Order: sequence, then structure tokens, then C-alpha cells
Amino acid sequence: MKSYKFILPVLALGAFATSCDTDIETVQDQGGNVVEPVNVSELYYQNLREYKATDHEIAFGWFSKYGGASSMALRFAGLPDSIDLVSLWGGIPKDPIDISEMRMCQQKKGIKFMPVDICRINKADVSLDFKKHWLEIMDKAESGELTGDALDEAKHQVMVEMGLYNVDLVFNNDLDGFDIDFEPEGDPVQGALFYTMLDEMAKYLGPNPNITKEERYALIEARYGTAVAQKPGSCDKLLCIDAYGQDPGAEHCAPLINYFLSQSYHSMISRNAYPQEKVVHCVSVGEGWNVDPATGATPQVGDFNTKTGLLYDYARWKPASGKKGGFGGFIINDDYNICNLNPYPYARFRDCIQICNPAIY
Repeated sequence: MKSYKFILPVLALGAFATSCDTDIETVQDQGGNVVEPVNVSELYYQNLREYKATDHEIAFGWFSKYGGASSMALRFAGLPDSIDLVSLWGGIPKDPIDISEMRMCQQKKGIKFMPVDICRINKADVSLDFKKHWLEIMDKAESGELTGDALDEAKHQVMVEMGLYNVDLVFNNDLDGFDIDFEPEGDPVQGALFYTMLDEMAKYLGPNPNITKEERYALIEARYGTAVAQKPGSCDKLLCIDAYGQDPGAEHCAPLINYFLSQSYHSMISRNAYPQEKVVHCVSVGEGWNVDPATGATPQVGDFNTKTGLLYDYARWKPASGKKGGFGGFIINDDYNICNLNPYPYARFRDCIQICNPAIY
């Protein structure tokens, strides 16, 4: 991993008080346990962005509950500077303050943000065009007007529309990728129908090996215009899948996605069918995640190298060869709270960033 002496000493702590760019920054308790950035230089942000661009084990989280609230636990600006990837579990921001802070995090800190959706056609809002088309098809199928190959083709066309709707959420809101939550629970969007939707999205997003950058640029330009297509990173937006139990199928999905976000909430789930460098192991923050499954003990207070708990286990775990994709948590807001085991905001999450990507002094 490429290292930056100006930034790595503080990646696990975020931006705290400093006297000059090369000093080792320290945590400051500033009244009410609120840690705030003080005198952060542009060099700090430059090195932070350059770190994010290196090949490293990422820190990921689903983030929610934002919406104009005053607490930094619910603010984009309160996220750890060195988190890499955030899934917008609270929806695409609408509050002007939230939007402004998210843009700052994207532009200065290099944090990438993705909309997320549990991709179920039966749960989709009836006001959406692709859902209207689906209901029309179901009505025709029930009446016998549409059957056989024609019915299958009509269903797959709706999956194309659904995929494009998801892609539109990314480009029309200037976001950095999409998080497909694969939890069908009997919904039709699985198997071949899911692959149709995924394939359409993969024309615009992710590391699709079947499309050139020039071809992708042409598609983006045709759908969103030249100004959008020419934005830096427009052809490099992410495509991710998250799942809890049922697997959508690695043979088809793995080449098309950047990361498989494994909901390994209570114990590590084997995802050996996926390249390990694409697998991000995630705990459910706030649901007993800090209990050591082997002993039932809670994390120790002290050096982060000795603390226990699933989040630490996932950060420390290494595959037999190569590297894992990273670690993460569901509703990471809950790790902002101060307690005897969490002496400052996101302390445990920052510990684990250090474990995966140790600072070099």
C-alpha cells in the first residue's frame, strides 16, 4: 500500500488539532466529548484523497438518520475522515446542510457515497414507471393475454427499466456508485431477472470487463449529456451488492461488481466464491456486535490491538492469500456514542481502520 507520511498517522482519528502539517495529531476533548477539526490544511485533504486512491482494505458503513439535525452523530461532517465508502441508508439527502456536507466529504475527503435499495419489484413504489409497467404485465399474464416467451421478454424489459432507474439515481444526484441490497425473500427479482437488471446497471457502473471506457462514456453522454460524461470519475462509478443470506450468484455477479458487502452481522459468513479482495465483512453496529463470540466478553479498554469483538475480528482477519476487500458496519452512527469502551466518536471504527491500514510514522 502506498503511504503518505503527512496523513497516515491520523487516518484512524480523522482531522484533529495540529500545529503544522507534519505534526502527529492528537485527539482533543472539546466540551461534551465533541471532537472537531481545527486548522486542517489543504495538504491534509490532498494526502487523504491520495490515500483513498491507493489499493487498500476499505472501511465501509451504512449511514442513516441524517436530516438537518444538530448532533454530529447525524452529520456527514461527523464521519471519520478516513472512511472510504458510505451507503446512504437514510436515503439521498434532501436537506441543504446535508447536501453541502456530503459534497465537502466527496470533494475534500474523497469519501464515496452510494444510494441503496432493497431491489424488490413487489415493494417498489407504484408511482414509478417500471412498477407501472410490471403491474400491466401481471394483469395481462393473469388474463392470458401475455404468455410464454412474450411474457418472459416483457418481464426482462422491466428489469432493464429498473436497472436504468437505479443508475439515474447515481448520475442525477452526482453520487459515486450504487449499493444493490439483494434480499429477495420470494420477490421475482432474483436469478435471471436479477441478472438482467444487474447487466444493465453494469453498462454504466462498476468494473464490467465486457465494455470499454469509450463505450461507457458514449452511453453516459447519450443518457445524461456531455457535461455529466466529462466530469472526473464519470466512467469509474462503483457497483456493489450487499446480501445477508441468499447469494445472487458469484459466477455472474463477481466480475461486474467492485465489492460484495457481506452482512456477516453475528458471525463471519464464507464468501469464498467471490474474490476475497472484493469481499467486505460487515457487522450490525449496536446489536451485540461488540461481544466476543468466543468468550462472550466485551471489548477491553486499552490498546486497540488487544480489544475484542466482531468489528475487530473482521478488521484483523486476513485471507490465506492476498487481501480482503475490507470491513464495515450497519448504521455506523451508533458507534459515534461515547461510553467507557468508546472514549471519543467512532473510536472503535477508527481503531479498525488502523488495524487494516496501520499508520506509518
